[in-house]
Amino acid sequence: MSTTRNVIRRLSILAPTVVLPAVMLAGCGSAKSAKSAPTTTVATTVTTVTTVTTTVATTPSSTTTPASPTTTAATRSPSTTAATRPAASGTIQLTDKDDGTTTVVTKATTIVVVLTSTYWGFPNPPNAAVLQQVGAVTVVPSPLGSCVPGGGCGTASATYKAVGTGQAKITASRTTCGEGLLCTGTRGMYSVTVSVVG
Repeated sequence: MSTTRNVIRRLSILAPTVVLPAVMLAGCGSAKSAKSAPTTTVATTVTTVTTVTTTVATTPSSTTTPASPTTTAATRSPSTTAATRPAASGTIQLTDKDDGTTTVVTKATTIVVVLTSTYWGFPNPPNAAVLQQVGAVTVVPSPLGSCVPGGGCGTASATYKAVGTGQAKITASRTTCGEGLLCTGTRGMYSVTVSVVG
């Protein structure tokens, strides 16, 4: 009995020492638990939906052919030239502006060349088998008082007849080009080609 009492007495002495630290520890643990309570963060996940647009190329069932132009370079009519012009007939007149050109005529056509200066002459006859000169060269001066002296105002003309097929050249020349001035360059020469067809 005495032994049991001694044990109880010792425990009662030690009890405050054991209990007090335990209580303190419990309190500290509670405070620490309160302070270190984790904050809950709610993470919201946003799902992005990407819309993909698919383009489908539609092949037409029929192909439209562009309308052909009514006139193309290959079908355009060429401009009218001496070679494509209809042949002249009857009596035709050629002047200064026909210099260097070709004229197409039929047989029996009469060609009269009229140049605007009395200083023109026709010294070289054309091919006689194609063109034959009819009569002499005719010089017609302008009326008196209408031209300065030495100006050569008026006309000189020669007439030819187409007698055969082929080409012949009618030429004229002069040395004076008005008021005693000498002709320079091509001003003193004239030529025209006559093509005679059947």
